[in-house]
Amino acid sequence: MDDIHRILDVIATSKKAKVLATIIKTEGSAYKKEGASMLILGDKTRVGMLSAGCLEEDLVERSEQVW
Repeated sequence: MDDIHRILDVIATSKKAKVLATIIKTEGSAYKKEGASMLILGDKTRVGMLSAGCLEEDLVERSEQVW
């Protein structure tokens, strides 16, 4: 639950472009479950985690398509 508080704080205070990545479904073993979120800012700063490190870089690259 700590991640969501940090994410909300950054959303409220940052003027940078933002993308919110949220897990909506998992199958099998997963680091985090449905509902976990990670905020990606326009400068590629990340707030929160969705995995043990294997998904984050890919999500940062994909977030550029959203901006």
